[in-house]
Amino acid sequence: MLRKQRIAAEVAQRDVVVGVRDSKDPGGGVLVFSASWWADFVGGLMRLRA
Repeated sequence: MLRKQRIAAEVAQRDVVVGVRDSKDPGGGVLVFSASWWADFVGGLMRLRA
């Protein structure tokens, strides 16, 4: 039997960087992106949804 896993991420902006981590593992690693790269990434996702 396959179980569905819930995927949850926390995103936080601090100055000119954005950090992303797995909310189920707050002690785990953090991916860090420039704020401008993150804005482009999210903008691209929004265009895909349109």
